[in-house]
Amino acid sequence: MKGNTSMLIIGKCLTIGRYPEPREEILKAIKNNNFNWEEVVLNASNQFVLPTWFIRMKNAGLTDFMPEELRLHVAELANLNREPKQKIINQVAEIAKLLNANGIAPVLLKGTAHLLLGLYTDPAERMIGDIDFLVKDDEVLAAAECLQSLGFQPETKYNSAVHSEMKHFPGLVNYDYPAAIEIHREVMNPLNDRKFKA
Repeated sequence: MKGNTSMLIIGKCLTIGRYPEPREEILKAIKNNNFNWEEVVLNASNQFVLPTWFIRMKNAGLTDFMPEELRLHVAELANLNREPKQKIINQVAEIAKLLNANGIAPVLLKGTAHLLLGLYTDPAERMIGDIDFLVKDDEVLAAAECLQSLGFQPETKYNSAVHSEMKHFPGLVNYDYPAAIEIHREVMNPLNDRKFKA
């Protein structure tokens, strides 16, 4: 099985909850003697969709066709991805409360926003490494100071000379919390955002 074929299978699996029609096509591919489970799992992992892929496959009754050892391994990875989600939700609540108390209203972005909106059938579907939120440009430093009061520290030194060129403040880490934090002043890199301006 070529890499492009495995990526096509992964893509079809990711949509199977909403569009169940490809299930038979996926099943036919799985039953093909050339189907390479390890390649599919590796590509899904490299694209950070392994838990989602596995859960969608499971919901469609397709994980029964996986080699048992591989199925158990990927199921355990999905379980490990599920565990920290409530801690991340609690972390978001604590951060929002602190920032709100200081007159800052963060707008959650990406995975954490999707998790809180309930877009996933299972919290394990989304891999979350950090909490991204957007604040007004003139609130970035105040937000960073609030988080530093909780013990978060920048991963790299902040350079005020490049503030207008950066998308977000340097990532903030506190190993007592499950997720790092990125305080965005822009949704995308300033060099790219001109493509979206009228």
